Amino acid sequence: MGRFGQNRKSRTPVTMAFSAILLSALFAGSAFLVLLFGARVYDSVVNQSAEAYTSRTLLTYITEKIRHSDSEGNVAVRETNGISALVLESEQADEKIRTYIYEYEGSVRELTVTSAAKWNPEDGDAIFRVSDFEAEEMQPGLLHFSCADREGNRADTYVQIHSGAAGGEEGA
Repeated sequence: MGRFGQNRKSRTPVTMAFSAILLSALFAGSAFLVLLFGARVYDSVVNQSAEAYTSRTLLTYITEKIRHSDSEGNVAVRETNGISALVLESEQADEKIRTYIYEYEGSVRELTVTSAAKWNPEDGDAIFRVSDFEAEEMQPGLLHFSCADREGNRADTYVQIHSGAAGGEEGA
């Protein structure tokens, strides 16, 4: 019995050390797997957010441009040069200024000209790259905008014009 007791005592520290090392390795492995899983989830969230960024940002930009120009008759969606465009009008130094926001050759463009000037779609500054952009007046005073980014993520918004629909005729 003395012999078993000594043998058992001599194995106990080895067993305890092995158990501690095994538990430490198990904890380290679990921590690594949690970090790996967390990194994948984070990467997925970042990618989804980045994919929807362009379309949401474009629609927010358009909504804010409309809010800034929303006075009687200064906001409209018109077919101009064969392109559906958001037209924002303002008056500066007794001259009418028009800002056109439209899709041309894979990007939404913005162009500001005087009302007397003719404009060409290729003259606008590209502000967002998109695969599709649509602007339409659903009913008087209610505009609908829809866009899809290069990855195919689609977003749309409705904007109520508080001052009423733009009147007048399109020049050029």
